[in-house]
Amino acid sequence: MLAAWAPLLLLAMWVRCSSAGPLSFRIAAILDDPMECSRGERLAITLAKDSINRSSNRSTTGKLEVDIFELLRDSEYEMGETMCQILSKGVVGVLGPSASPASNSIISNICGEKEVPYVKVAPEDILKVQFPRFTTLDLRPTNTDISLAVAGLLTFFNSTTACLICAQADCLLNLERLLRQFLISKETLSVRMLDDSQDPTPLLKEIRDDKTATIIVDANATMSHIILERASELGMLSVYYTYIFTSLEFSLLRLDDVPSERVNILGFSVFNRTHPFFQDFLLSLNRSWQENCDHAPFAGTPLSSALLFDAVHAVVAAVQELNRSQNVGATQLSCKSSKIWEHGTSLMNYLRMVELEGLTGHIEFNSKGQRSNYALRIMQNSRDGLRQIGQWHSEQGLSMERKLPSINVTDTLFNTTLTITTILENPYVMLRPNHQEMEGNERYEGFCVDMLKELADILKFKYCINLVGDGVYGVSGTNGTWTGMVGELISRTTEELLQSTKECRGGGRSRGDSAGRCGVTESLPLSSTLWKDPQTGNEMKADLAVAGLTITAEREKVIDFSKPFMTLGISIMYRVHLGRRPGYFSFLDPFSPGVWLFMLLAYLAVSCVLFLVARLTPYEWYNPHPCLKGRCNLLINQYSLGNSFWFPVGGFMQQGSTIAPRALSTRCVSGVWWAFTLIIISSYTANLAAFLTVQRMEVPIESVDDLADQTAIEYGTMHGGSTMTFFQNSRYQTYQRMWNFMHSKQPSVFVKSTEEGIARVVNSNYAYLLESTMNEYYRQRNCNLTQIGGLLDTKGYGIGMPVGSVYRDEFDLAILKLQEDNRLEILKRKWWDGGKCPKEEDHRAKGLGMENIGGIFVVLVCGLLVAIFMAVLEFMWFLRQTPGTETQHNSRSSKPHEPHYAASHRVKHIASYPYQPLAKCAPFLLFASETSAKDNTSHTLSICMPLCSRPQLSPLVVNVTVNAVLLFLNNLKSARFEFIFERDVVSWFGNDLISVSAVFFCDVFLYEI
Repeated sequence: MLAAWAPLLLLAMWVRCSSAGPLSFRIAAILDDPMECSRGERLAITLAKDSINRSSNRSTTGKLEVDIFELLRDSEYEMGETMCQILSKGVVGVLGPSASPASNSIISNICGEKEVPYVKVAPEDILKVQFPRFTTLDLRPTNTDISLAVAGLLTFFNSTTACLICAQADCLLNLERLLRQFLISKETLSVRMLDDSQDPTPLLKEIRDDKTATIIVDANATMSHIILERASELGMLSVYYTYIFTSLEFSLLRLDDVPSERVNILGFSVFNRTHPFFQDFLLSLNRSWQENCDHAPFAGTPLSSALLFDAVHAVVAAVQELNRSQNVGATQLSCKSSKIWEHGTSLMNYLRMVELEGLTGHIEFNSKGQRSNYALRIMQNSRDGLRQIGQWHSEQGLSMERKLPSINVTDTLFNTTLTITTILENPYVMLRPNHQEMEGNERYEGFCVDMLKELADILKFKYCINLVGDGVYGVSGTNGTWTGMVGELISRTTEELLQSTKECRGGGRSRGDSAGRCGVTESLPLSSTLWKDPQTGNEMKADLAVAGLTITAEREKVIDFSKPFMTLGISIMYRVHLGRRPGYFSFLDPFSPGVWLFMLLAYLAVSCVLFLVARLTPYEWYNPHPCLKGRCNLLINQYSLGNSFWFPVGGFMQQGSTIAPRALSTRCVSGVWWAFTLIIISSYTANLAAFLTVQRMEVPIESVDDLADQTAIEYGTMHGGSTMTFFQNSRYQTYQRMWNFMHSKQPSVFVKSTEEGIARVVNSNYAYLLESTMNEYYRQRNCNLTQIGGLLDTKGYGIGMPVGSVYRDEFDLAILKLQEDNRLEILKRKWWDGGKCPKEEDHRAKGLGMENIGGIFVVLVCGLLVAIFMAVLEFMWFLRQTPGTETQHNSRSSKPHEPHYAASHRVKHIASYPYQPLAKCAPFLLFASETSAKDNTSHTLSICMPLCSRPQLSPLVVNVTVNAVLLFLNNLKSARFEFIFERDVVSWFGNDLISVSAVFFCDVFLYEI
């Protein structure tokens, strides 16, 4: 039985093997733009077919045939007829038209019914139709991926506000994912549609008025070019705008005739310029245009032609893989029958597994038939054409190769003239003394002018300085408008710019004069020179605001600032309040007059108590001669009335005295007085040091709280400045009360300039609130000004520029360089150090002057004069109470042997004691005295010779002893003679002893026992 069927089986196997051999297969391509001078789609298909037929292995793939069908109009009926013709030819795949929505829908439906693969190169359908067997493949990137790429760019550049320009009604559906992302992030995306006239001018004006700097354009290359032209006419092609084009044909956008080197124009591209066949493809396309067209219809490679080229290679690659396992025989199909192509499903599966590198990058499909694992290259305009600055990958997301704002800054700033707005404010910007004789920037000087020169040297730009018209820094109005320098950064007119440029050039200055640092703006395109603000749409009066412009949150909303070039805070300026001048008797200031009075009363009370206690206590009465103890009743008390008043003085002055208390009661009085004086003297010394070494200023206010808590001193700020805005917007209770006071005070406490505020401080009871740097500057030049308290806040001065300025990073780096090189500190010292007022005193001890302690010298002199006066009075009183010496000598000569104890000059008969021998007493020398009659000079010496028994000494022995002692003690001017003799001993010495005491005014005390 098997032997009978063997020939038939061999015949079937031969037939099958022969049918698996190399057979020709064809692909149908439907073109809606088949002209030679169009997108080059026919040429792309031809180039793909030829390259495959030349390079493929004929033994496995056979010959490729491509049938091209032209679609004259987008009609469903005509497309149906065309598809019936294509199916009847037996094709393995259909390549769809590039831009025919209705035709693409018919092709997808018919191919889905017949299970013929359809590779679509047209944009994604708005209404996604799910086919039973997914026979359609989208080679073009999806709208979702484009939306994600645009959103990634907006996020990268921190664009919270953007505007979407739609040229077609299906724009919102195409970028649905982008809209959803804005809704989720709560950022602002305004959408504007072109009207039927397709004129974007009104639409662009609305965008300009809406203060939007980021513009997303969803339009084809032709309409995108028109939009850029209209934007150029409106001055919207500047460094302050960013345009993002969603079209994948960004390379077709003509930018040669658009002054776009100062604007950021971004787009997407899928072209793989490193593909081996890309340059040949581009050369062939250009050659075809040169041969068949008067001029090249496109500036670059149309996307549809490159997609068709890759579509042919993708279908061929799938067929090659499928042909290795089974014969891919084409089947002629009919629209009138229900027959399907048996290999269609298998080929679709192989198509989804295709991975190859094409002209449009990596080609790979997901399970839904959409392109995956590919990259959208982010392109930017430049002088040398388009350049890649990053890419968005369908799997990895956005990755940027360079930061957008710094791309063209260096080239843009080089030799460019910037218009600078500023305000006259010392020491930042000032007019030179002879400014009438100068022109341009040479009329100005100051810290900011020197800083501008430093920045210009680093960044290689030129500038023209213009003063702000209204003379204020900038505050916002009720209708959202801004005044001052801030307003000039967001509004300007063409006529004003041209006038300011002429003024800066000074008419006669040459182009790019280094002295004036002004360039001529004719070197730049007019549309790029007259920049316009993206927020207000008005042409700006200035490119930069360079002055003491404070960086605030409110200003940051409408303009951009550079990094702070100076840090400061709000301070209080007030006039110096001089305290009373220290008097000569300022050493009395440590104690009040009441304390001094009570101290005097305490002194008198202690003296009196001491006198009374010393008289009452028996222990203060004592015998002055220990040898007489028990033999005589002589008792004395050292606390006389004078000594009682003298003893507290010695203790009070910390000097002591020769008087020492003997009784317990007097010692108690002394101890209490000494303790009292210890506390008093210590307190006085401590207070005296504080009063004399610290120069205290009697200031009515010492802090901002003191200023807010009173109303006697008026205070205010500059009108329209950041300090005024600080108090106006502050929520701190103290500052709110201060703002309410300043706002309601009449007449107004606000001033128009700092000079006016300082004049008001000097001439009236007024405190001026201003930046600490200005406070420091004017205090150096007016010694009657001072700063009260510390800083109320911390902020900085920055260079103002329009929102989105591409120069911001460059100026930031330049300012940081100046700070690192200490150039800004050098400039600050140059303009702040006035040298008129001495430097503020430090905390080291200051030497006392005569104005502090001169009074104590007055007291010393007065005390000396009083002492001399008292000595004279004592001497006169003594002479009046003492008889003359001559009378004494006469008395002595008449009675030579009579001792004049009581009547002699100073010989006093103290006492007469009963005779009691003093056996234990030995004679010893006390004092001696003699008179020299030759020169009438007196030499005095005292001798004490207490004799306890009858002396055996003669007057001669006494005189010899006296003369011998005087030879050694001849400098003594006074003497005290104290003799204790037995009865009748004095007569032995004769009158010599008495005459000595009389002549030399000696005190002679004679004691008889």
